[in-house]
Amino acid sequence: MMTPENPSSDTDAQTADTRPEPPQEPAATRIFSLEEAGALVPELRRLFKDAHNDLRSLHDELILYKRLHQQNTHLASEQDENGENNEDERTSPVKPVSHELKSRIQAFEARLKSWLQKIASHGVLVKDFERGLIDFPYRSKSGQLFFLCWQEGDDGVFYFHAPTESYADRKPITLLPD
Repeated sequence: MMTPENPSSDTDAQTADTRPEPPQEPAATRIFSLEEAGALVPELRRLFKDAHNDLRSLHDELILYKRLHQQNTHLASEQDENGENNEDERTSPVKPVSHELKSRIQAFEARLKSWLQKIASHGVLVKDFERGLIDFPYRSKSGQLFFLCWQEGDDGVFYFHAPTESYADRKPITLLPD
């Protein structure tokens, strides 16, 4: 049934399930030329290096607090099972470590979000932060959308893929259609 909220008919809805959706263009990004993408690589390389160095210490702290929390939780559980837990909740070692772990996780998430925003502000799509994997939206002369690919460690932008494909499907830039 056609309504203002749903301008398609019932038969359109039935056939829509079998038709592939057209690839969605990325939101809030720019379209790059191959030269523009290549020129941005040194800045992206620097940003990823700084971000990974910045987050490494927080990540190490998270691992430490997570282990402490697990050990304290396990110890408290064993004491409860043996009837040895005479501590009240206020003096339990689990609560302070649990609170500190939560605080460290929030700090890590905030810093990670800040770095992602800083990198994405250049108009690129961050596909995998840890690997430093970036897609640059690119439009061929015929108007077809592609993603130019760069990964931390690459000397330049040498690969591309279609919006319906992923990193595993990337092809050499020499095969990029005009």
